[in-house]
Amino acid sequence: MNIENLCEFGGIVHAADNTNLLELPSSYIENLFKDYHLLLFRGFDSLSKDEMVAFSERFGPLLKWDFGYVFDLQIQENPKNHIFREGRLELHWDGSYLGPEKTPKYSFFQCIEGNDFEGGETIFCDSINAFEDSDDEFKSKLKAANITYQTERKAHFGGTLSWPLVCPMTNDGRPVIRYMEAFNEDNEDINPIDVSVDGMDRLNSDAFLRELNAHLYKSKYLYQHRWTKGEFLMFNNNALLHGRNSFQSASDRRRIQRVHIL
Repeated sequence: MNIENLCEFGGIVHAADNTNLLELPSSYIENLFKDYHLLLFRGFDSLSKDEMVAFSERFGPLLKWDFGYVFDLQIQENPKNHIFREGRLELHWDGSYLGPEKTPKYSFFQCIEGNDFEGGETIFCDSINAFEDSDDEFKSKLKAANITYQTERKAHFGGTLSWPLVCPMTNDGRPVIRYMEAFNEDNEDINPIDVSVDGMDRLNSDAFLRELNAHLYKSKYLYQHRWTKGEFLMFNNNALLHGRNSFQSASDRRRIQRVHIL
């Protein structure tokens, strides 16, 4: 295999003689995750949904949703949830409303149709370094904050939950920022997420959350991925937050499939 750096926290795995992703040893991939939080696989053969499940099962049990194991993510007409519309998708971690026991360790994606246009890029945020690089005063604020989220369930997630803003990363114990971004104007008319800091009045809570948003969107913590048909992407859901840029046009389309690994 040929490996090259993709970003500060990601690497690209290029297929060599063997282009069957199912034959790539799981131990080899797990070892790569010691150095990277995100892996992009290029040059490999496409996988059916059953093959995506088979590949993912080698890394742990899978999270089964109402729709099954494989989630088709594509823009829809008149969607009930903002993840299926053209607007921006806030930074978040997957499985948030299911609780700690069902928070996926990895998310595995296959790109069925890419976006060879500006807009619709998936954004990844390095929440480990976003915490570690903070000054002592801001770290103290982050560690003291407990956040409550509320949204109506209109797709496969929703409800009310409360999480510490800073949590230990499950595989090595390092602290990470676990957060669903507040103030996404693009979802206010469908199913807005109310985000508040416990124990703060709304004015101070909003001020703190806006400061946090600005910190997480510093370029040194971000990688923006424009999808190419046929590639695969796997990332550590405990180390990275992710979101999506808005599409530039209602006619822009890309389709990706996802499996969650516990």
